[in-house]
Amino acid sequence: MKNRLFGLAILALALVLGMAVVGCDNGSTGGNGNGNNNNNNGNNNNNDGTFTLTGIPSEYNGKYAYLVGPPQEEDSITVLGYESVNMTTKTFILCLISNESVSIPMWMLASGNFVKYSGNDTCWIEIYLFNTQTTNGSFDGAIAAVQFSSLTFSNGSATRSWSQGKVGTQGNNNNNNNNNNNGGKEPNGVFTSIAAMATWLSGQPANTVDEPYTVKLNVSDLGGSSETNGSAGYVLSQNNTKYVNLDLSGNTLTSIVWRAFYGCTSLTSVTIPSSVTSIVWDAFKGCTNLTSATIGNSVTTIYGSAFENCTNLANITIPDNVTSISYSVFGGTAWLNNQPDGLVYAGKVAYKYKGTMPANTSITLQNGTKGIANQAFYGCTGLTSITIPNTVTSIGYFPFEYCSNLPAITLDAGNTAYIAEDGVLYTKDKTVLLAYPEGKAATTFSIPSGVISIVEGAVFNCSKLTSIIIPNSVTSIGGRAFTSCTGLTSITIPASVTRIDGYAFEYCTSLTNVTFQGTITADNLDSDSFPGDLRDKYLAGGIGTYTTTAPVSYTSVWTKQ
Repeated sequence: MKNRLFGLAILALALVLGMAVVGCDNGSTGGNGNGNNNNNNGNNNNNDGTFTLTGIPSEYNGKYAYLVGPPQEEDSITVLGYESVNMTTKTFILCLISNESVSIPMWMLASGNFVKYSGNDTCWIEIYLFNTQTTNGSFDGAIAAVQFSSLTFSNGSATRSWSQGKVGTQGNNNNNNNNNNNGGKEPNGVFTSIAAMATWLSGQPANTVDEPYTVKLNVSDLGGSSETNGSAGYVLSQNNTKYVNLDLSGNTLTSIVWRAFYGCTSLTSVTIPSSVTSIVWDAFKGCTNLTSATIGNSVTTIYGSAFENCTNLANITIPDNVTSISYSVFGGTAWLNNQPDGLVYAGKVAYKYKGTMPANTSITLQNGTKGIANQAFYGCTGLTSITIPNTVTSIGYFPFEYCSNLPAITLDAGNTAYIAEDGVLYTKDKTVLLAYPEGKAATTFSIPSGVISIVEGAVFNCSKLTSIIIPNSVTSIGGRAFTSCTGLTSITIPASVTRIDGYAFEYCTSLTNVTFQGTITADNLDSDSFPGDLRDKYLAGGIGTYTTTAPVSYTSVWTKQ
């Protein structure tokens, strides 16, 4: 009722103040127009300001209409009086629908609230956006733009596509001059909240993967994983018959969070903004209709399985600033499948050796390479030599896992991040042990004093080693640090060690003697750090030596000596 009264009030005001004709003319340049087109939406070839819109059913001719929500939130125009709306909580657009010349009150035209102009092969009219959230009955407003030529009618509603419109902009609206991240196509909607996008998307009809909606979302928080009610990913998942090109380029996100768009099969492309520095685990995993991803220039790290099983993802823009790529980031993508066999680079990162490596292969990484991904050379038994340039500043975990014939790691002397000593890789300051080559012939390894951390998988599958000495400087031993060191018979954990992560000594089948020289709390001693019941026996018995019999397994029983 309030809507109908408001519409009548506007009409009455128009009659009192006088009328002026406004519209889009072929070649007119009034207001903000560019005036270089042939108007296909009307039949007027003069500059009299007349706007004729074809295709409107006669029962709607001359009616006022309103659009609930800001222009970036809705695209359904409902004829005034057909729908009840709480005007104390809504923002709406008031406009005229007419097959004939549209008359606008002179005061509105003179004040600039209505401005005529032409666009390329389209007809536009600028209308007033009213915000009814006031307490004294007055109306606040701002200019928005709607292209009437795209209106279609169904069940008393007029629907138009924002993809044909220049939303919330005053100025040159020639679509041919638009050059954005969506190939020059205007977005169907521009949203400043996830809730607004959800409202808009829920009102759209199902589309096809070949004709997706283009949505621009400007937010600072994606709302959590796609399983979290109200998140951006959740909204896409709930509207899985409405395919979307998602443009995030205008927001202030710093990270694409864990599982943000996990399993969002309606997502067809994504543009990640320059504000983002990391893409977290499983962020886009299982987005099977995702075909392209543009990663912002500030991204440096892409965590595990971020794009895994995005089976149709063929086009990926990876900036040069990316230095760290984790496990299986692009596994199962069309992009990876389309790469030739050999060492595959993702931007400046040596990502993965694809195919079977020939025996006695020597590899020198490209000059300018910035990173080596986790498990980059997994299972490359043919690798016998690797040379890392001085440009590499990031090396992931398990870079040479199951490279059983690699005897040494060679690093350019000028590298500022890492150092190789006796074929073993450390950080430049030698405080972190990174990788001991599996093919090294030595049977003993004395870790240098000064090493503080032994990272995940650092001495993985080094079966030739029978003795490893850990210095008193070490405080942490990473997960699977010594896994599958099948020749190792004894180990002493110095008092300096305060943390041992999962599976650190898994599959050390000959390890029958372990000495603890200090105290490690239960919270910092992973339940799977040692095989058998050694963890429980140590937590109960404390400092001392514990023994068992070979072969050691998860069923082994340990005894304190």
